[in-house]
Amino acid sequence: MSTTDVLSADKEMAIEVRVYRHGDLVHREQCGSMEQAWLVIDDWAEMNGVSCEVGDMLVRRREEE
Repeated sequence: MSTTDVLSADKEMAIEVRVYRHGDLVHREQCGSMEQAWLVIDDWAEMNGVSCEVGDMLVRRREEE
């Protein structure tokens, strides 16, 4: 597998949605796109006391100085 293949595979699951209810983490889900992340958020949006965070899980390699 080439470096490009690895980077492409990482980008497919590079978004994580975290759902909190009254400050407690109640759900985590990895998503392959922002569109999928929005669908997860929409599923939880109707509940009282719920907030969602979306995080980029893509690891970026720094160039050696």
